[in-house]
Amino acid sequence: MEEPQRHGDTETQRHRDTEIEGINKITERIIGCAIEVHRVLRCGLFESVYRSALSIEFDGAGLPYEREARIPAVY
Repeated sequence: MEEPQRHGDTETQRHRDTEIEGINKITERIIGCAIEVHRVLRCGLFESVYRSALSIEFDGAGLPYEREARIPAVY
């Protein structure tokens, strides 16, 4: 039998849900920009062309980004 949910648990879950909703909205905007680049340019160009086009789309959508960010990778 499950224990009754406590008030703090509900509040924590609500915060998590709100955070996920925010992430999903940003993700939708990012994917929308990528789809627009693909729609206009199609395939077969150099990566640098797509990178520049995506930057233009991000700027137009008001999405902040860091171009060519270095991230640690373990191989």
